Amino acid sequence: MDVLIAMIVFVVSHVVVSRSRIKPMAIEAFGERAFRAGYSMMSLMLLAWVVITMINADRIIFWAAPGWSYPFAAIMTIIAFILIGLGSFVPNPLSASFRKKGYDPENPGIVGWIRHPLIWGLTIWGFAHIPANGDWPSLILFAGTALFGFIGTRGRSKRYEA
Repeated sequence: MDVLIAMIVFVVSHVVVSRSRIKPMAIEAFGERAFRAGYSMMSLMLLAWVVITMINADRIIFWAAPGWSYPFAAIMTIIAFILIGLGSFVPNPLSASFRKKGYDPENPGIVGWIRHPLIWGLTIWGFAHIPANGDWPSLILFAGTALFGFIGTRGRSKRYEA
């Protein structure tokens, strides 16, 4: 149950900050860099809480991992990490990225191909680990990450188009 609570708090913290006046108010009060540093620290602490609760959680096995699931997870994780890396450091005013400035709509790079590369990378990473991790609490982490990323890409796209 602790994993579920930690994951919910992690997700809600991201939704509340991105969908409310908290972010603009914090940026106005503390500046962009201080906000990003504080938000990153909060996210890392909440992620650590999720990981610690996962390590300490009792396991309920729903299925044994099929043999193909490990190479599948490895290949998909490579793709996911490429997207996460590109999404983190390529300028992208449309989505989650460490760089907003410098985006050129005439030469959008990966952003022209995948609008939300960082979020899609996290979604693919979560999805890729589901077959190999058929236990509670792993399903909470991996399915939760995949679902949160999938819903997040749709929500960000709708906000951008509005």
